[in-house]
Amino acid sequence: MEIRYVKHEDINKQQWDDLLDRSPQSRIYAYSWYLDSMSPNWDALVSGNYEAIFPLPWNNKLLGIKRLIKPRLCQQLGLFTLDSYIKKSDLEAFLLAIPNYFKEIDFNLNELNPPPYLEDWTVDKKVNMYIDLSLTYEKLYSQYSDHHKRNLKKAANFDLKTNSSLNVDKLIDAFLVQNKDKIKAYSTKQRSSLTSLLKISMSTKSGLIRAIEDNTGELHCAVFLQNANGRLYYLLPLSTEAGRKSGAMYFLLDLVFKEFAGTNTIFDFEGSSLPGVSKFYKGFGAKESNFYQVSKSNLPKWLKRIISIANYILSRVVESI
Repeated sequence: MEIRYVKHEDINKQQWDDLLDRSPQSRIYAYSWYLDSMSPNWDALVSGNYEAIFPLPWNNKLLGIKRLIKPRLCQQLGLFTLDSYIKKSDLEAFLLAIPNYFKEIDFNLNELNPPPYLEDWTVDKKVNMYIDLSLTYEKLYSQYSDHHKRNLKKAANFDLKTNSSLNVDKLIDAFLVQNKDKIKAYSTKQRSSLTSLLKISMSTKSGLIRAIEDNTGELHCAVFLQNANGRLYYLLPLSTEAGRKSGAMYFLLDLVFKEFAGTNTIFDFEGSSLPGVSKFYKGFGAKESNFYQVSKSNLPKWLKRIISIANYILSRVVESI
């Protein structure tokens, strides 16, 4: 298999996105327009006439070191092909084809990529959580935990209703305000990237905003959903203090499941290693699937330690959103 490294400016984005439209491994995070927003410097590995692709998002913000990283809101990348089954040897060939000048590698593969076994590489199993919305709403509701059903009844007492006027700018404002203690790492440039991503999604009709308010117009919760290739991504949720008291997110998600029940759609929670968040997802009947995080470093031990601490802090910040 011939694998070539392609710099960002030389990537044929039409062919890239065409493959993702047809790939069994397809994930929204790998589309060119999505990566352009969240990791503008991304490069790629490509095989043949775009029969297999492997995005390489990178930055050099840490001491000028060129690092392959997992961009914000990009849970799963890795190898994408037209084959329903990816051989371990093919995946390993792509990993070995990553240029040596990337001194630090740490990103996630997608769920249909097998775990590689390569010397000097670390592989960690991660958990994603999802709900199959092809079932009827009655069947979906029957899978809710008693705790979640009680919270839905509680929410009914707050006279909650949908808010159809919340736009991207207002959503991001509310998101950053409600998470100000958790996401200090969001710079002006990163906020601009997030705004760009959501507005592009809305313009292509793949982005959906769902929000809940009370009868005074106070926002209780909201979420940005990404709808692509039969998958609905729980991308940017927020709950206000009022919403946490009313149980508004239970109410909102129940409405979303009712809206998409009986369709060929997977609701993708994106998983979490935080027990409380995981319990919240499981209470709706979410099931687990696995994907793998791969990492490798050619840096001195002291520098590895600094980067490891920085990555851990960032991962906890992002997961807690």
